[in-house]
Amino acid sequence: KHGDLIRAQEIFRQLQVKTVITWNALLSGFIQHGHYEEALKYFDQMQCEFSPNLVTFLCILKACSSMGSIDKGIDIHMKVSKDVILRNDILIGNAIVDMYAKCGVPEKAQEVFDDLPVQDVVSWNALISGYAQLGKDRVVVLLLDKMIGEGIKLDMVTFTIVLTSCSHSGLLDEGQMYFRTVSYEFGIDVTLEHYSCLIDLLGRSGQIETAILVIEKMPFHPNLVLW
Repeated sequence: KHGDLIRAQEIFRQLQVKTVITWNALLSGFIQHGHYEEALKYFDQMQCEFSPNLVTFLCILKACSSMGSIDKGIDIHMKVSKDVILRNDILIGNAIVDMYAKCGVPEKAQEVFDDLPVQDVVSWNALISGYAQLGKDRVVVLLLDKMIGEGIKLDMVTFTIVLTSCSHSGLLDEGQMYFRTVSYEFGIDVTLEHYSCLIDLLGRSGQIETAILVIEKMPFHPNLVLW
């Protein structure tokens, strides 16, 4: 976790007895510091000695999502589907939705999402962010409305995804409306990141004077990103 992965590997190799927990610790270290290919390499080695567990699959799905490794992601999905307990686990389900979404396959993400036994705010965020990433901003707005209609409580992540999507697509009125109402209706604390999204939206729409007024009145000290 401190990033000393060379030392971690040395100790790992010296261990007389390794467990699934040992392997997971090494895998999560590589993934935490962005060494996804190394994580996948060790994952392949691990399977020669141990069967992966829930934590292992969550780690590797995150690696697949981060590096866009759709082939490996599909392989993991197939492995998980053979385990009754894992395939019904909400954490695994959300991770698979996120993997397909971030790998640019929203149709598959939607299919997995629809089959989830429970769809929580994390499930919705993963699906919505996938469409946002591909610039399907109208779909993002439709999904958000559906999410609200089904009584799912939005969180800070949802708020950021939607504001960013509105900004990139030039949906000025929608973005401003969501900024005004979502935090109030859902009790979400507005952060500096949310204000940065709003400033970006106003700036892209040519509303420079309004953007300056927002900066002057917001309850945060503006940082470099916001400027």
